Amino acid sequence: MSTVEVVLHDVHTIKACAELDTSNGISLEPVEAGEFTPEISFRFLAEKDAEHPATRMGVITVAGDTASGRFEVEVAGVFTMPDPGALPEPENRMVVGHALNLLFPFVRAEIRDITARVLKASLVAPPMDFTQGDVTEVRD
Repeated sequence: MSTVEVVLHDVHTIKACAELDTSNGISLEPVEAGEFTPEISFRFLAEKDAEHPATRMGVITVAGDTASGRFEVEVAGVFTMPDPGALPEPENRMVVGHALNLLFPFVRAEIRDITARVLKASLVAPPMDFTQGDVTEVRD
């Protein structure tokens, strides 16, 4: 398998929201967030730039429940990379994994921020290696 370069050029937060669970009343005290077991999906947007055919926009969505409520974060990145759909499956997974590894630190920061502000429980997502297949890719 040849080495394929993936470069992240730009990052945009599309969504960062959380809903506090008030079923047991409202408290201003910090609560334990619990274990990080999110739902993670990733997709490349179908539109390609005719002037820059190696440019792709990928969107990662991470959502999950905590002891104090639910959160959802969606972050988009603009990459220079080969078209994953044109690669054989092992290279495709590796390219997508590298793209996610570059984008996930931004997702982690958004998760920490939104859960601290809304859920009163700063949730720190662990580092993940997406080249090992930790994500579901959604194809357009």
